[in-house]
Amino acid sequence: MIATDVDPVKIDVARHEVEAAQVSNVEYRLADITRDAFDEEFDLVHARFLLTHLPGPERALENMLRSMCPGGVVVVEDIDFRGHFCYPDCPAFWRYVELYTETVERRGGDANIGPRLPALLDQAGFQDIQTNVVQPAGSSGDVKLMASLTMENIAEAVAAEGLATQSEIEAIVAELRNFASTPGTVQSLPRIVQAWARRSS
Repeated sequence: MIATDVDPVKIDVARHEVEAAQVSNVEYRLADITRDAFDEEFDLVHARFLLTHLPGPERALENMLRSMCPGGVVVVEDIDFRGHFCYPDCPAFWRYVELYTETVERRGGDANIGPRLPALLDQAGFQDIQTNVVQPAGSSGDVKLMASLTMENIAEAVAAEGLATQSEIEAIVAELRNFASTPGTVQSLPRIVQAWARRSS
């Protein structure tokens, strides 16, 4: 098994987590899927929450296809960020969704790429394309913390793009935390589109 990322920090995190789980058959490589080629022919290629961040997801999928053996399977999972929901209505929640989506777009990505996955797989030359949608949500637990945590993590990028002031960002985070801690409120993650396909034999 080969795991790749462009960020050495993420490689290190993954290595430590895998070692803690006592899994030993993983090789780690610092690589850019949009540029780097692999000589291996893989039976399975999996990418989760990757294509949303890429200015050229088409190139990544073409590289995946080239690296696969005939009949191999690709599985990609990615988000449709506009697919959130909450109850009752929370303006800070929708402002967070707006800011995340716009920040990703300004940096060359697509926060709503999920529904495009089947078309992208088809354009790359894959066959037998299948699709499924999942969406975690809850009235308690970690799922309700994701919006505030994500807003904190993108705060620097949002401010750098001039989309919100630091004071507005702090107010949004505070409102999201309050919403999450209020009994009876419901909050979702974005819709997650799963698509899988096969390289022709």
